[in-house]
Amino acid sequence: MNQKFNPYQAPQSQDYLPQQAGECWREGKRVFLPDGADLPRRCIRCGEAAEPQRRPRKLYWYHPAWNLLIIPIFFAAWPLALIITLAVRKSLPIHPTFCPQHQTQMRWLFWGVPAIVLVLLLLPLTALFIPSLSNYFSSTFIAMWYFGIIAFCLIFAIATSPLRPRLVKVTEDYNILKGFGRGFLNTLPEEYELDSRR
Repeated sequence: MNQKFNPYQAPQSQDYLPQQAGECWREGKRVFLPDGADLPRRCIRCGEAAEPQRRPRKLYWYHPAWNLLIIPIFFAAWPLALIITLAVRKSLPIHPTFCPQHQTQMRWLFWGVPAIVLVLLLLPLTALFIPSLSNYFSSTFIAMWYFGIIAFCLIFAIATSPLRPRLVKVTEDYNILKGFGRGFLNTLPEEYELDSRR
């Protein structure tokens, strides 16, 4: 038996070490990630320990003041506006982590629902190949069908946007992100920096 073994000693595994405040912290629902740091290895929805994705996910951001130039140019020459956006944007590679339960939910939400929408988009086109169905798909019905799908897609995009990490601000020292679950936020130290709103 190991004589140096102490049964009352705290676990030394990195998974159980407390998160250092200098690596990642929060201010309300905003997560502050220092430049060069990555998210902790915890599910970004519930905060349970989990393995991160192998491939990093890139988040993009550009200063909102650029919209004063990009939006007017978009209506005149959208390729030029796209080039400007690609030139001025900043990227942040992160490794968001999901526990098995939330990984299944996110896969169904962001892959299953779009697949169903794709099937619904192609459904009226079956009337072109099956003449007997053309009586059921009038032009008014098809127009309302696609209008309903577009409305659903807009509502779906708005409703699910808080469920994915997004970059809301980039400074010289840190990046500010949103889109994390309450369980994950509760695992981070909460600090209020005087210069955090620069």
